[in-house]
Amino acid sequence: MTVILADELRDTNILINRGEPGSVRTRLTGMRGIRPPRRGGVCRVAATLADGGPSGKFFKDDKEVPW
Repeated sequence: MTVILADELRDTNILINRGEPGSVRTRLTGMRGIRPPRRGGVCRVAATLADGGPSGKFFKDDKEVPW
């Protein structure tokens, strides 16, 4: 869906990306995650990016990873 939306919006100033925080130890995961909640926030979701920023990408731990 990320790639499809990014492609559909490529001629606009809207950038679409996906961020993955990993397995975070919260009630949602039954407290079985490997990361404490404060580390889960390492995967930042940017509300605004500079023109020409990445779009249609997948990020984990603030690094781009292949789909």
